[in-house]
Amino acid sequence: MMSEADDAPWQIVMAQLPLAFGLAGHNFLVLLDGNVHVASEINGLAIGQNGSVRAIGWRLGDRLRAVVSSGSCYYQEALGQAVLYVGPRQAAMRLWLKAEEKACAINALALKYPFLGCGKNSNSVASTLIHAMGLAECRPSRSAVIDFGRGRILV
Repeated sequence: MMSEADDAPWQIVMAQLPLAFGLAGHNFLVLLDGNVHVASEINGLAIGQNGSVRAIGWRLGDRLRAVVSSGSCYYQEALGQAVLYVGPRQAAMRLWLKAEEKACAINALALKYPFLGCGKNSNSVASTLIHAMGLAECRPSRSAVIDFGRGRILV
């Protein structure tokens, strides 16, 4: 027997983590289950040559990667966010699978992270994934003033 939580709508949201005292923002995608718990998260991140995550890429060897995680890495309910999709679990999972497939395609390119994020950066990963799902990108509530890379498609 299915519970009410199984029937509750799932959501895909773009959340924004404030950076530099809230002047800049890191956009990422979150899949929320019917209980509004994080099922998965996808972040565009600067990854150093040794595989470590950097707050921002600035070394020549830094790469732009789309990192898929189970559960939450950065998401908090209080973050500025924009709801991109609300609906049945199965439809949400089909959309999320498209985002995961595009994340793999981005990673296969081994893109350099632009110096200090000036150019196509982690926010561009979020924009590219939203585009791949066929959803409309919109600004999150309480959006940062500096939103470099947003709206720029990688592949």
